[in-house]
Amino acid sequence: MRQLLIPVFLLLVFGIFFAKLTYIQVVAAPAIKDRALRTSQVSVDTLAPRGLIVDRKGRLIAGLETAWVITGIPRVVSKNEGVLEQVAAILEIEPEDIQKRLDDGYLTKDLPVVVHIGATLNQVTRIAEAGGELPGFGTETRALRSITDPFAFSHVLGFVGIPNAASEERLNDLGLKIPEFTGRDGIEWVYEKDLVGTMGRETMIIDAQGKPIRRKPLELPHPGKKLILSLDLDMQRMATKMLAETPTGRGAVAAIDPSTGEVLCLVSSPSYDLRQWQGGISSKNYQALQDNPDLPLYKRAVSGQYAPGSTYKIITALAAVRNGGISLTKTITCNGGIRVGNKTVECGNHSAGERINFMRAVEKSCNSYFIQTGLDMGPEALADAAYSFGLAQTTGIDLLGEVKGQIPSPESVKQQLADREWYAGDTANISIGQGPLTVTPIQMAMVMSLIANEGKSFKPHLVKATQNREEDPEFFGLEVVSDVSAPPEYWRHIKTGLNKVVSMTGTAWRAVIPGVNWAGKTGSAEHKKGEPTHAWFTGFAPMENPSIAIAVIVEASGHGGEFAAPIAKEIVKIRMFGPPQEESESSDSENVSTDSESPT
Repeated sequence: MRQLLIPVFLLLVFGIFFAKLTYIQVVAAPAIKDRALRTSQVSVDTLAPRGLIVDRKGRLIAGLETAWVITGIPRVVSKNEGVLEQVAAILEIEPEDIQKRLDDGYLTKDLPVVVHIGATLNQVTRIAEAGGELPGFGTETRALRSITDPFAFSHVLGFVGIPNAASEERLNDLGLKIPEFTGRDGIEWVYEKDLVGTMGRETMIIDAQGKPIRRKPLELPHPGKKLILSLDLDMQRMATKMLAETPTGRGAVAAIDPSTGEVLCLVSSPSYDLRQWQGGISSKNYQALQDNPDLPLYKRAVSGQYAPGSTYKIITALAAVRNGGISLTKTITCNGGIRVGNKTVECGNHSAGERINFMRAVEKSCNSYFIQTGLDMGPEALADAAYSFGLAQTTGIDLLGEVKGQIPSPESVKQQLADREWYAGDTANISIGQGPLTVTPIQMAMVMSLIANEGKSFKPHLVKATQNREEDPEFFGLEVVSDVSAPPEYWRHIKTGLNKVVSMTGTAWRAVIPGVNWAGKTGSAEHKKGEPTHAWFTGFAPMENPSIAIAVIVEASGHGGEFAAPIAKEIVKIRMFGPPQEESESSDSENVSTDSESPT
């Protein structure tokens, strides 16, 4: 009996082995085969660190920071009902937001795509610990955009997001491989080719659930170029703050260096938090921005179309000078207003019966003087002068969404108003910047830039240079966009008149800066009956060798001298003297390293 134990034992062991082998070869063969096929080696592109963005003084505007992301494998998630909803509950977002990322993912259906960015450590831990209970989902880290001031740069910087169909098509047209994140608006979109860098390549081993288990670099990625903006961080912050404190909180600031076309400041108000787009804005938050009556998404500085008010009188004067319709030394008597048809347009900035010459008319914004000048010239001459200043056409600024505004003419009035005739009142309105005439803030900054340069203006640009790692910056060249010829006397007289505006006796006395001799023009533009006028101020500083031309509009607030001029004053002070000491110290603390080797 004892002799039989060993054979029985061996038979039993071999029986177990045989049964196991049979199970593996017959019963479990399909699953094992599928697992063998799914556990495979693939070569994938690796994300290149996106180029950094700094202001004109080298201060970081858009950098990189390491953040947790949640990934999902579309094919695996689709086969496991209820898993998507569980992850959405952990992340406290809508399941539809995750599904959209899975649908938009540019990778193959068997590789992870980013479905949520900026997860908290607690959320990451819960998903990681769940393991096989949440098949298809995983956690990783990525180098994502960090924004120094997400409110001051919201309308110019744009955002980075997961590519959609439109951005994939554009990237293909640019000859670029589709990255994990791409620019979707603003500077991030316009300069995508510079910022995106060159992808690397790596071998990825993925397990049966499609999760990466090992990576091996084949080719290292190269970071994108650094963008050096012409914008000034201190000016952006000051403009954002002061516009928000105006009666309506709605308006815009555009400031340019007249000698180069570099845009020093470009702010639209109200602003919004760019961080909402980190990883894709939720439907709820986007709808809230869309429904906001103050239109925070509206790029007022380049898209806002406004009547220019009295700031337009500069162009009326040019039309008259070029057509011989005005003597720069001749005076007229203003009796407090001028009657056109059945309407009287008043002048309220000087005494009735005063003798007014050209410079006094500019200083006191005399409606009578400029309306009579416009009536003498006619609408065609006024339109020609406006076109020569670059109005009714885009400036070509490197930003999406710019509009060109409009210069009305007898022909356009007939088309828009059912063959209505052009009246003298239409010419009168245009002469003082009212009626259907519209301009943008960036256009009016360009007008003042042209005056500062006595006839020339350069194409405005937000980026002054690009820079590869360890190489010298590559600066953009100058491009003349307007070249206006006028007698030297015009430039001298118009500058002198504008200089008197920014004085204790002028309409922009609130813009006076001790130690700075500069020029400007206020304006109050009607826009809706029963509401306060839009407040305008345009100017340039200093009088000799101007280094800033500026336009400020505050919507539905009143007179330009009261609401727009003080904002321009603070922006010009920063250009002349630097920011206030406390703000300067705060800004210096953010002057971090701009080495392209940011965390990856």
